[in-house]
Amino acid sequence: MTLHDLHAGPDRAQVWPLVEAGAARVAELVARARAVGPIRTRCTAVFNLVNTSVVVGTRAVEEGEHHKLLSARALFDEIVPSGPFTPHITVAYYRPDAPIPLAPGALRAALSEFTVQISGKSVVLAPERLHALHFDSMSNYWVAQP
Repeated sequence: MTLHDLHAGPDRAQVWPLVEAGAARVAELVARARAVGPIRTRCTAVFNLVNTSVVVGTRAVEEGEHHKLLSARALFDEIVPSGPFTPHITVAYYRPDAPIPLAPGALRAALSEFTVQISGKSVVLAPERLHALHFDSMSNYWVAQP
């Protein structure tokens, strides 16, 4: 799950200085977010997120867990203020200019079928698995080193 997006953009020369300048602070915030502890969630649906990806939506199992999730997310707002939050796990990003486009009806049917399979399944967000990540494409991520 992406807890909070920080810096991204098409021009790495503009983005990278911001990433490097905030690296130590991000490491501190990751440690504080981990201290929130495990967060219990449940899968809700598989859906198209802003025409960029297929995701599994998640929801905290109760109000206290929801508060923990939002508290962990809010820690990073000092670096980049966050907007609306749709808790989710990304399954796949769409390929630009796919050689064979998927028919919208087939995609809807597949998403509905997957939703039936995952709805209500438990997902525990384990603090030891929270990391700051860098990426240079939607398929290449690595753990940030402070």
